[in-house]
Amino acid sequence: MLKRIILATTLAMATMPAAHLTAHAQEVGQLTESEAFDAVFADPGNILLNFQLASIQLKNGNLKEASGTLERILILLPSNAEAQSLLASVQLRLGNKPEAMRLSGLIIENGDATDAQKQEAKTIIAQIEAEKNAYNFTGFVSLGQGIADNPEGASKGNMAEGGGVVSKRANAEEFTTANVNVSLKRRLISQLPQDITLSLNLSTRDYATYNAGDLSTAGLTASYSDTFQSGILRTSAGMNRIHIDDKHYMNSYDYRATYIRSFDDGFSGSIGASLTRQVLKGTGTDKTGNNKGLTAGIAKTFTASRLSLDARTSTSRATSMINAKKTNGVALGYSTQYFPGVTSVTFDYAEDKYRERDTLYSTTKTRADKTSSIRASYLFGLESFGPPNGQEAYMQIAGKYASTKSNIANFTKLSGEATVTITKPF
Repeated sequence: MLKRIILATTLAMATMPAAHLTAHAQEVGQLTESEAFDAVFADPGNILLNFQLASIQLKNGNLKEASGTLERILILLPSNAEAQSLLASVQLRLGNKPEAMRLSGLIIENGDATDAQKQEAKTIIAQIEAEKNAYNFTGFVSLGQGIADNPEGASKGNMAEGGGVVSKRANAEEFTTANVNVSLKRRLISQLPQDITLSLNLSTRDYATYNAGDLSTAGLTASYSDTFQSGILRTSAGMNRIHIDDKHYMNSYDYRATYIRSFDDGFSGSIGASLTRQVLKGTGTDKTGNNKGLTAGIAKTFTASRLSLDARTSTSRATSMINAKKTNGVALGYSTQYFPGVTSVTFDYAEDKYRERDTLYSTTKTRADKTSSIRASYLFGLESFGPPNGQEAYMQIAGKYASTKSNIANFTKLSGEATVTITKPF
């Protein structure tokens, strides 16, 4: 009797569209993975229960288990486009690219597959073919213009203690920016994504009259990334030569490592470490500084948005001890694609506690600054007028507002800027 029921269910499912299968699977109810597995174990030929189990396994991030469930569905219904499409995506995420290619080819030839499923299959094939290239050359050119309020860091109402020494005129300055990036990526032969990238970046920021803020940077960065079943490791080492007002101001050397781990229900976490060494150039002996930092973050991804919380701490030391400080900060970010394009908002709070007294401001107090800021940006493709697709040029409109309060000079520095930037990848 049970065999007849299984056979009847299988025949019924064979004539049911994939979209109906998914809908019926969702109607079975909100089960735990263990409950769904027990239901399939009791009735292994029930296509609806198998789809229900696969859906829960994918939601929980159990890709290997979901792969086995989808393969069981294809044993019962070899031409089921929904199972083929889901399994192709799962195999790609697991690093089994030959199987992902094979399944994608079946979807394209499957007369029951939807246009969306066939397009996704073509995208998977194109992605795998592109990864076969040992070297990948990319980059972008970016031009922007904006206005900065109080770029010289003047205190609010020129009320800082110290008279004319620290009081500055608060004003607004127009500026232009330019950025060119060239990257050469070397893909390593492995089951999961693994590559080495060498990038050259040139950038300038030119104020209308504020020469002390004119900045030009030339940087070279080497990075390595490796993907594991549990997460992604990204490391980089770079150096930058920095000029201010056409004068060599600083060399900066930077080393970073970040590990990102995905969890169930759209959660992810990250932890990172950094080491920066700065060598200031000028008359007399060079002043050097070292910065050691740690970061940690957690994020939740929704259907068309992402919420993140990041914390950081760092310690800076320098030959000029008045620049030695400890910084603690936290940032809350939110990005969404509910509107055409990508909208992002970030709230940031940081405290700088200096280790030595700064005689320029006070001979009795150790300086401590608190900075609060909010940054917002809107990015959209100039052809799609949505999130940028492929190599299309895109525009970003961004703004920032910040307030810094110090305990020793009795001042509050307010600053902000707004920019419009157009970027063309190549």
